Amino acid sequence: SSPSRSKHSIHGKMKWINRNLGISQSKPTTSSKKWDPESRIILSSYKYKFAKSKDDILIDDTKAKIKDWTEAGGTGILHNDATDTIRLMEEILSKED
Repeated sequence: SSPSRSKHSIHGKMKWINRNLGISQSKPTTSSKKWDPESRIILSSYKYKFAKSKDDILIDDTKAKIKDWTEAGGTGILHNDATDTIRLMEEILSKED
């Protein structure tokens, strides 16, 4: 997701990701110029630049960003509510096992 102008936005998103998806990372990637390929959390307006394969998953509430991501080769989840997003992530991750 793109961080808002609030200084608490990134921290709040990182907490949500850790609590609901069990993914922890010390800080998110915010720029494709500073991208560490091991980074699992990307907070940028240009997320599609990071999609390399179906294993790259974007969760976003903007249809256009999901479209750009999937066209770049990634897997997209359109976020409507936490319950549905978590269910879809569990389905995707269970296929990988």
